[in-house]
Amino acid sequence: MADQRRRRVITVAILAAVDVVLLIVLLVLLLGQGPGGDPGDDPTETASGDAGASAVPTPSATPPEGAVEIASFVTPSGNIGCDMSGDGVTCRIGDYTFTPPPADGCTGTVGGVVELDAEGTDVPCVAEVPPVSAPDAAVLDYGESSAVGGYACTSERTGLRCLSLETGHGFVLARAALTEF
Repeated sequence: MADQRRRRVITVAILAAVDVVLLIVLLVLLLGQGPGGDPGDDPTETASGDAGASAVPTPSATPPEGAVEIASFVTPSGNIGCDMSGDGVTCRIGDYTFTPPPADGCTGTVGGVVELDAEGTDVPCVAEVPPVSAPDAAVLDYGESSAVGGYACTSERTGLRCLSLETGHGFVLARAALTEF
């Protein structure tokens, strides 16, 4: 009888240990996927530190294939709006969860506006974040690109990718991340 009891205790201990290991594996998998919110403009997006960014594009004076010239647009969710010109790109984001870079001495807001020009990407301190876009702004659908001057932006489910065609520098802006490249 003592042997049966000892076997039961050992069996219960083994099952409890297996349960603990499975629970740890489940927690690691869940934590590894990041927050449950959507990082960009679409609820089907996945969160990642690079916001879906691939390697830094090779500088090219050629805009993406099929790009149209839309000087002011909004992404399909309405969360990101941009103005493009030959001088650069200025984008505004309405709702974001990423931590913007620090701006020394800023008494306004940092993170709601992202700019790209010949110098690179900047996240300026602004007194007040302007509206994301005009009510009648064109929608840059997922997979579509706009090219104005030497700049191009592509709307992706993982965020909005904008770059200088001359330098290859730019950014990917999404609800959960801002990645400069």
